[in-house]
Amino acid sequence: MPAKPALTRRIDSRLIIGILLVLASMAAVAGIVLASQHTRTVYVANDNLAPGDPLTEDRLALVEVRVDDTTPLYLGPDRLPNEPAVITRAVGAGELIPLSALGAADQSTASVVVTLTSSPPSGVAAGSHVELWVALPGERAGEYAEPGVVVADAVVVRRIEADRLVGANTVELELRVPKTELQHVLAATTAEARMHVVPLYREPATDLDTAEGP
Repeated sequence: MPAKPALTRRIDSRLIIGILLVLASMAAVAGIVLASQHTRTVYVANDNLAPGDPLTEDRLALVEVRVDDTTPLYLGPDRLPNEPAVITRAVGAGELIPLSALGAADQSTASVVVTLTSSPPSGVAAGSHVELWVALPGERAGEYAEPGVVVADAVVVRRIEADRLVGANTVELELRVPKTELQHVLAATTAEARMHVVPLYREPATDLDTAEGP
């Protein structure tokens, strides 16, 4: 008979521990469920955004995403810039808008569409810096003056897909050019000048550049 109280206490302690374990498990599950339901509203691109495109709400869509450590790095309704902003690097349709891809709108440049008389060199894409060369028509049909640089540093916004009848050997590019050069570009376009772009590449450093002479 004296052993019964000890056995009862041992059973009671096991029961309490079991109950505590069940409660802890339920709390952990509830925490996981709540975490999975914790979302934040952010913007995605409605279509492809190119460098220089203005950031306007008609080109954005709102989506709900799960909150994680990277969520604050993307544009949400609470992070919309107060001042006009532009896209500084390409963002694909359906992609989240990184805050690092936004920049202040540059009022010193403007977008213009130019028609090239040949395909641009390999590697020229959205965001590329190029020179715009122009050869104006000469006095006789089919003759052109010596080509010259009209814009020393233009930024390619995008290549325009053919949605109308253009020459078989022509390509249309949208460029961002300094407003000070815009008049010359439009004049060349009106005159039906031949236009070409030359990419501005930065030469990579080589061992020979840093090697010391004998």
